Amino acid sequence: MHGRETISPISTKATATLQFSSTDWNNTNRATISLTDVYGVNKTYMIRNDYGADESNNEFNAGAINTVAAANFVDIVNSSTGHNGSIIAVDSGNGLVVLQQATTGFGGHTSIARSDDWNNNTSINAPTTFIGGTSTGIKQNATAKFTFHSSDFNSVNDASVTLIDANGTSITYTIKNDYSADAGSDEFNAGTSRGTAAENFAQAVDGTAGNGHEGTIHALDSAGVRFTSGGYDFSDGVVVFKQETQGNIGETEITNTTTFNSVLVGSAPARFSDGLNAGMSLVMPNTIGSGINNTTLYIKGYE
Repeated sequence: MHGRETISPISTKATATLQFSSTDWNNTNRATISLTDVYGVNKTYMIRNDYGADESNNEFNAGAINTVAAANFVDIVNSSTGHNGSIIAVDSGNGLVVLQQATTGFGGHTSIARSDDWNNNTSINAPTTFIGGTSTGIKQNATAKFTFHSSDFNSVNDASVTLIDANGTSITYTIKNDYSADAGSDEFNAGTSRGTAAENFAQAVDGTAGNGHEGTIHALDSAGVRFTSGGYDFSDGVVVFKQETQGNIGETEITNTTTFNSVLVGSAPARFSDGLNAGMSLVMPNTIGSGINNTTLYIKGYE
C-alpha cells in the first residue's frame, strides 16, 4: 500500500471582486467604497484623481493607469489605517482586485456600500455583499469580536448589546458611563480606559456567578486567554466571545442599540461566526503506482 488517508475541513472565505476600467479608472474624484469585515469593522476608501490622496484618511490616488489605481487600492485596504488583514486585498493584474475576508464562514457575507459615482471608475463593479463564505468541516466554537474605541469607550450611557448562546438564552448587556452599573442587571461600567471597558464587559458575560451567560459564552482577550483563567490582558480594548457549544448552532444573532457602536471601533458584529460543521473531505491517493491520482470524497453532514 502506497496510499494514505487525510481528513481535512472544507471551508471557504467570502470574497468580492472589482476591476478598475482601462479607460475610465480616473473618471471621478472622491468616489467612495465602504467595506465591512467579519467583526463588523467598517472602513470607507476614497479614490482621488487629483493626486491629493491622504492615506491617513484611507484615500488613494487613481494614478496614471488602471493597474496603478488597483495597486494603490490594494495597498490602502491592507494598510494599518485600512482593514489591516481582516480583509485581504489582492492585486490580480489588469486592474482586477480580489477582496477576501480573513476568516471563513457565512459571517463574512457583509455589505459593500458605494457612492453613486464609484462604478464610473470600474469595468467590473463591486457587488453589494461579499459572497462565497461557507461554514463546513470539523466543528469549532463560533466567536464574535468587539473592540472598544481608545477615546470614545465611555461616550454614551445605557447603550446595550444582546448576545444569544447556542441554547437560545438571550441576555442584554448595558454599558454605564456614570459608574452606576448593577451586575445583577447585567450592566457593566465603561471605566477609565477601553481596556477597563473590555474587561468589565468580559466579566459581565463570563465572570459573575448567577449573572451573565454563566459559562455558555466564554470571554477571551485578544491572545485567547479566558477571563475566568486570570492572567488576561484587555488593555487593547479587544474582547472575543466564544460559544461553549461547538458547531454552527452557535452562529447566533447579535443585536445592539445604535448608540452601542459609538463606544466601539467599527460596529458590533451581526452574529457569531465560524462554528464550522457540515462536511469533510477524504483524500485517498491511488494505492497502485505513484500516488499522484487522487480521489476526493465529500461527505455531507459530517460532524
